[in-house]
Amino acid sequence: MRAEVKVDKIDIKILKHLIRDARANLKDIAKDCGVSANAIFKRINHLEKSGVVRGYSLIFSPEVAGDFKSFSTIWLNIDLTHETAAVEFLRKQDGLFNIFRCVGRYDIVAYCATKSIHKLEETLQNLKKQEWFREIVVNIWSDTQLLTLENVELKPI
Repeated sequence: MRAEVKVDKIDIKILKHLIRDARANLKDIAKDCGVSANAIFKRINHLEKSGVVRGYSLIFSPEVAGDFKSFSTIWLNIDLTHETAAVEFLRKQDGLFNIFRCVGRYDIVAYCATKSIHKLEETLQNLKKQEWFREIVVNIWSDTQLLTLENVELKPI
């Protein structure tokens, strides 16, 4: 069992800065919190080591991603009695990366980068063939909007 971590008002201000921008300048955070940049650095390290901050995310522009043309988030509900097999299957799929267990509406989220929408469709068809995937929801990233496909039959054009 993990010990309870105490966060104070300064930690909360730091967390708010990091939520807005995980690469926020330590001097700017320090100025807002009324402490030194070194103190902010130490507090962030403590928040990371104690598990309050578990990681950071990257948001990038698809048009500079080289050969990859399709970026998506795949949300899955699974038969939990087959969770290990499902995760192993996902890890073997081309294009899937950063596979996480979720709490909430979905059981697993996976990020996907493929060279075409057709490759994404192939990946989704492979997922649909597995009996342990009960629901599949796909969010396709676009530089102008977020497109959502929920349990639709995808077919090549």
